[in-house]
Formats: sequence, C-alpha cells, structure tokens
Amino acid sequence: MRARLARFDDPPRAIASGWDAADVPAGGHDTVLAANIAAPLQEPNAFLLHCLAWARGTVIWVVPAQHGPRGMCFAGCLPAAWHGEDETPGVDVVLRALAPSARPHSIAVVEWTFSGIVAEVEQLANYLADRLGWPQSRRPDMSAHLARQARPDAGGYRLDIPRKSAVLVWAHDRGGVGE
Repeated sequence: MRARLARFDDPPRAIASGWDAADVPAGGHDTVLAANIAAPLQEPNAFLLHCLAWARGTVIWVVPAQHGPRGMCFAGCLPAAWHGEDETPGVDVVLRALAPSARPHSIAVVEWTFSGIVAEVEQLANYLADRLGWPQSRRPDMSAHLARQARPDAGGYRLDIPRKSAVLVWAHDRGGVGE
C-alpha cells in the first residue's frame, strides 16, 4: 500500500509506527484511512478515538465483510472445515465491539478479489498443511484441492479468492462521534 500511495503526485505521509504509539498531531489530517490492520478488530473504541483525534474531516476503516479466514490469506481457498479459523465477518466483530455512540455514519460493502501468484502449487499446499498441522497422509488432498483452483500465470499459478470488505466512514462534520 505504501508503494502505491507514494506514486501520487502529492503522496500522503506514511508514519511507520504502531497506531497506539504514533506521534501524529491532533487534527493534522483531512482523512485518516485504516485498511488491512488489526486495530479495528482488536481495539475498535480506542483506535477510533485516536483516528478521530488525528482527522479534521473523515475517518475511514476497511474491514472484512464476509465469512472467511483472517489469519492466512490463502486459507480462503480452503473449505472452512480444513482451516478451522473464525469465520465471523470482521465488520460484525467491529460493530459489536463499538460503543453505540461510536457507530459509523455510513457503511458500504465492496466486492474484490485477492489474487495470489505462487511459483508452485505444491509449495503452497505444503506451507498451508504445515500451518494447519496436517500429517503427511493428508497433504495430497491439499495439493489436489489447490491444483483444481489454480490457473497458469506468467509467474507460476494464480489463485483467486473472492472477498468482500466493509468500508466504515465517520465524518466530523456530521456531528456525533468525536465532536
């Protein structure tokens, strides 16, 4: 994300720090964007207070909006019974944990695709099997399952995982939270 943001003519300033230790001036930014980080899922109320303090205008969070594993990107290629991860949509986790007065002003769901290119499907299968603690006897099942989904690509094999994200927006000028 940093590399893409740096391509803008007037790139945003990226701060290399944990959110709870970031030295960010209060009200120093028009927009605060949090995407693909754990803070909204783990400490949404404290994180929101920080974001609102940093922003003059809008706070935007992008969080998972579908059932699906959050710990391993490629676990989305696997049946839920195989990976055993929590499939509660991240947006549900966040909204349940937020104080009632901290509800976002708007929520939108965006569909997208995570595409991963791997050199060898077998290597990915072994990696996932290792992470899941699978015995050698089950690994052919993993390899066959991933091979059925993989498509040839110039870099090896592409695995596409349909995803949904929720975009949560808080606007200072709408009143309520942070005012």
